[in-house]
Amino acid sequence: MISESMGWMGWLLSEAEYRSEGALIERLGVLMVERAALLQELYERIGADVAAVTTEGLLAEGTLRKKDVARLSELWQENQHLIELLLSEPAPCPAPSVRTNLTVLHRFGALSLSADERISCFLHPDLSAANLARLATFEKKAAVKHIGQIAAIRSSPLSENEIGDFYDFHVRELSERLKEVLTSLAQPWVRPDRGVCFDVLPTSSDFYWAGTKHYGTRPARNRPFTIFSTTPGLFLPEDRYGSAFFRNVLGRTDLAATVIEDGTRDRYFRALAACKKPRIYHFELERARLQYRRTMTSLSEAELERYDAFAYELLAPSLSDPMFGLVRIRSFPPEFDHLTLGNGVSVILSNRQHGKIGHGLWVRPVRAMDIREILREVNLGAALESSLTAATAYVLADGTAALAPELEKVALTLFYAPVVYALMRSTIRRPGTKKKVFEDFTERLRLQSSNSDLLEIKRVGESRPTRSISSIRDLLREDL
Repeated sequence: MISESMGWMGWLLSEAEYRSEGALIERLGVLMVERAALLQELYERIGADVAAVTTEGLLAEGTLRKKDVARLSELWQENQHLIELLLSEPAPCPAPSVRTNLTVLHRFGALSLSADERISCFLHPDLSAANLARLATFEKKAAVKHIGQIAAIRSSPLSENEIGDFYDFHVRELSERLKEVLTSLAQPWVRPDRGVCFDVLPTSSDFYWAGTKHYGTRPARNRPFTIFSTTPGLFLPEDRYGSAFFRNVLGRTDLAATVIEDGTRDRYFRALAACKKPRIYHFELERARLQYRRTMTSLSEAELERYDAFAYELLAPSLSDPMFGLVRIRSFPPEFDHLTLGNGVSVILSNRQHGKIGHGLWVRPVRAMDIREILREVNLGAALESSLTAATAYVLADGTAALAPELEKVALTLFYAPVVYALMRSTIRRPGTKKKVFEDFTERLRLQSSNSDLLEIKRVGESRPTRSISSIRDLLREDL
């Protein structure tokens, strides 16, 4: 994996006639292969630390707390510091043009360039390769946002004007030359630890990349793919297409300038639509309605009609898809606010700031069998059995099961199985604590989510909704 990623980066840069930069990357790759055991040790350690911080936050508050998110950031920064200290390659007296290009690669997260002219990977070799691919594909608006996110991860924020000028003078030329020779994207990056893969998703592009891959994973038996969304791109066009919608559909360049255009979102929703397994999509009424009203106030009556018609066209295929379910929740319980995707095996956690995804973590076992094996190590009793029963009833959606009382059990099974699995693994050194940890976690879910206000709009197994939906306004009506 290391040799493939670094070799691909060196090849792409060399093919674009950045031969000095490509040679530096290739030398870094050789160093990392030579010290692969050390690199693996660093990632195994951070994998264990990430699992501990995540599960501690879930147990303490039922959600990822601000201090947990901050600690996750600190862990990656600490790991990055060690990589730069132990696995870096000198770039002796490079020419000014080479130094400028290395700075571009640094700011884009394709590598890390230290003050003493040494290069290393950014967080992980494959993440560096993925960011080089983005450098070759992103247009200016997405690139500026990406550079800002990378700078924030490094705790060295840059102003939008500064980034924009840097893009115009230095990034654009390198990006366009890379586009000419780019023939494939970077390989996914995976960091297995004790049978569990942890992928950190630092930017929105990483998040939607992982979400697209998630729909290609095999779910647990009798489990649907389940989605929790606050501003649902399922029917809000600006959340699916970004600036392209306002520019190309409504002709509002002023509104387009306020929204990021990111093609990874559209690919994600196409993967969701193409999935042949049962999918149940939950959205939060309060934040979805707030987003809709915010957009509505900026549109004329004619524009609003076009917006509503376009939005309904996005939603309509899901309303007639027998494998698709739609559930409206007035307000997500606190412990669900960070949940995004799950299927009983693969789970993606996110921290949302002001309704947007600000941090992501993809957790899944290396082998699906590992979940069952580790859960058999403890006597989970009725809690696990009832959650499995609830999940089966939920996916069948025969209309007889009350959704609200079972929500916490469904979430436990569909979303938290890999996280609980990681927690179980992390407590192996403390025999006798596993059952208590699991039961405490189940109790928190039960207490926090029992009062959720849910409305089942469409059931899996049926080809029409349970309520009459002829527009997006119907979907957001209080009295639906």
